[in-house]
Amino acid sequence: MGPRWARRLVLVALLLGGLAGCSSQPGGADRSAPAGGEARPTGKVTDAVYEAAVGRFAECLAAEGIELLNEGWDPVDHEKMMLRYSAPAKSANEVGKVTKKCRAAHLDAVADAYTQDNASLMAPDLMTAVRGCLAEKGIEISGKERNPEDLLRAVPGEDELRTCVHASAGRLYPELSAVVFP
Repeated sequence: MGPRWARRLVLVALLLGGLAGCSSQPGGADRSAPAGGEARPTGKVTDAVYEAAVGRFAECLAAEGIELLNEGWDPVDHEKMMLRYSAPAKSANEVGKVTKKCRAAHLDAVADAYTQDNASLMAPDLMTAVRGCLAEKGIEISGKERNPEDLLRAVPGEDELRTCVHASAGRLYPELSAVVFP
C-alpha cells in the first residue's frame, strides 16, 4: 500500500470521525474526540471559535430534543456565553444528562481554553453604569478598572459593588435571565 492509499485512508477516517459528532447511540460519545470530550483546541481560542463550539453544542442538544437558548456573551466578564435550555417534554434529570454529554463533547474544552486565553472584560456600557452607581454611593474608583477582579480590588465593600453591578445589568440588559457577579 503506497503513500497515496495511506492518505486516502486517513482522509476517510477523519471524515467518519467528524460525522460521528453527536451520536444517538448508547453513551452518545463524540468518537472524533478523546474520552471525556474535545481536546483543547490548538492556537488562541477566539470569540469565533467559542461561538462555533456553542453551535455544535446546540446541534447536539437539538438532536436529543433540547433547544439551546443563547443569550449571548456575559456582559459582566465576557468569559462565557449565557446559555439556557428548553425541553418541555423532558425531565430535569434527562436534560441534565444530555446537557452534560453534549457539553463534554462539544464545548467544555473550548470554554476552558477561552478563559485561559482571553482576559476578562466587562462590557463598556455596564462598566460605565457601575462606575456611575458607585459614584452615587460616594465610592470613587480610578476609572482604569476593566473587569470584575479590578472592581473587587478597587471597591472596599463587596455588597455595594454587587448591588451596583446587578442593578446596572438589570437596567441595561432586562432580557437576560440572570447576571452573576463574583
